[in-house]
Amino acid sequence: MTSSTTDQSAKLVTLEEFVIEAQSRFPHATGEMTQLLMDITLGAKIIAREINRSVLKDINSAETITEPHSFKMARLEQFAKEQMFYALNRSNEVCMMVTDDLAEPERLNGGTGKYFVVLDPLDGTPNIAFNGAVATTFSIYQRRSDPSEPIDPAEALRAGSDQIVGGYVLYGSSIMLVFTAAGLGVTFFTMDPAIGEFCLSVPNVKVPRFKPMFSINTSFYELWPAAEQAFLDYLVSDKNMAGKAYSLRYGGSIVSDVHRILMEGGLFTYPANSLHPRGKLHLMYKCNPLAFIMEQAGGLATDGRQRLLDIKPVKVHHQSPVYMGSPDNMQEYSDFIESKNQAE
Repeated sequence: MTSSTTDQSAKLVTLEEFVIEAQSRFPHATGEMTQLLMDITLGAKIIAREINRSVLKDINSAETITEPHSFKMARLEQFAKEQMFYALNRSNEVCMMVTDDLAEPERLNGGTGKYFVVLDPLDGTPNIAFNGAVATTFSIYQRRSDPSEPIDPAEALRAGSDQIVGGYVLYGSSIMLVFTAAGLGVTFFTMDPAIGEFCLSVPNVKVPRFKPMFSINTSFYELWPAAEQAFLDYLVSDKNMAGKAYSLRYGGSIVSDVHRILMEGGLFTYPANSLHPRGKLHLMYKCNPLAFIMEQAGGLATDGRQRLLDIKPVKVHHQSPVYMGSPDNMQEYSDFIESKNQAE
């Protein structure tokens, strides 16, 4: 390795520096967009601190030991929503926020501004009980109507392909920001607690083409359609592409499961079932940012029939089946289901 290569690899690049440098390649990387990303990451830093503090409170307080875990989760989810609300209100550029626990979109700054943000402030909160990963997901959209006028909440119902930025913050053994924009690729940033900054850790992430691994909640097996049951049976047989049973990795949080697949390859699925015939996972604030990232990393994301990012939601809490991952794993799923349908 040459000294110049060593110097380059040792250079610390912060999120703000990365976005400023990327402005020539990313037409939406204006000063307002840079500030908006900074605001979102500020909210994430405060959420991360509260997650850590909540664990310490549990250790040191006799009251919280006996408190139902659902109460702790509700408190953290409410705290996360409030912090994101405050963070997005810092500038005058965000006109509306859409989250998982609001029945309707919520206007910010009187409904004026260039952008609106769709997010899940805290996904996977049951994992906190055993120090598992939780996450914040977000999508940024540029509004089509006059930014000086109050936005119509119906404008939130946009296909995921309209996102200009999609991302998530993963709170685990380290705090990691993953985000993408069209043409910019997928980039990992890791929080350096010593300086309080997200620093570039993995540029230009590409999902491996194939890995004999899948992520699925098998507890719904008896409720799935017959073809989905048959596909799981196929994955754990010796008839699949690998000629041996695939590894199952399921962590109870779509973000952590998809993050693993981004790094290692594989397939994430959450089929429809008899309890959720239209699917269970929420399209706008869970699936769309992850689908955008997966596609920009070279993977695929569908509802089993069509591209997830092409679906126009009919309501804020639109739910969908989800299949995403490595291109060869996704092709294997499509081929298997097609052969089953033809056989019928």
